[in-house]
Amino acid sequence: MDKAAQERQTVRFGHAWLTYTERRPHTVLTLGGEFFVYEAPGLRTHLAQVIGEDDGDLVLVTRDVTYFDSTCIGVLIGSIQQLVRSPGRRVLRIVDTGVMAKISRLTALANVIELHRTVADAHQAAYATAAARATPV
Repeated sequence: MDKAAQERQTVRFGHAWLTYTERRPHTVLTLGGEFFVYEAPGLRTHLAQVIGEDDGDLVLVTRDVTYFDSTCIGVLIGSIQQLVRSPGRRVLRIVDTGVMAKISRLTALANVIELHRTVADAHQAAYATAAARATPV
């Protein structure tokens, strides 16, 4: 599979899908559909794989998510923990102004997940964070 095809690879599981939109230095995944308890294992598997393979921040574009249950929120929390424990203390960023942004605010996930309006905003914040980490104190 060539690099362009790999970067746009879509994985479907249950009522949901995930597209590898961009890789390196920060991974951008686009999520869509309905995330019920049945989709949680697939989501967990793919997020863990990306976190293990890549070394930048993880950006989830969730504008096409129509439902996200508490089990899948638990998957996000697990991903945050995995990112924080990884070298460079990476960050989970969500690009959304709809359902996931609202869920993040209602559940206080917005305190540990950075919310952004656009992928460009998320990238800019990721680069700024990486530069701040690299600057000696």
